[in-house]
Amino acid sequence: MDKACEQAREGNLEYISSIAEPDLRRLIIARDEDGRSLLHAAASGGNGAMVNFLIAKGAAPSVKQADDEARTPRFPIGEAELQDAWMQHA
Repeated sequence: MDKACEQAREGNLEYISSIAEPDLRRLIIARDEDGRSLLHAAASGGNGAMVNFLIAKGAAPSVKQADDEARTPRFPIGEAELQDAWMQHA
């Protein structure tokens, strides 16, 4: 999970898309020790393309996906690219 979160945060689509589908689905629903998901990691890195990819693969950007600090993946919405990604999935 840690390596996948790091790669999602960095926007490494090549790495994330190379993960086998069953493993990727498992990682998409997994949470780290702080309750954060791959989608949280991608959003915190400001990676709209990664956000779009993860949502297309089944990640849910809903309020129910809040971490231990009640932050949803939509919390770090400063980047224009990230705003566009959220608008596509509103």
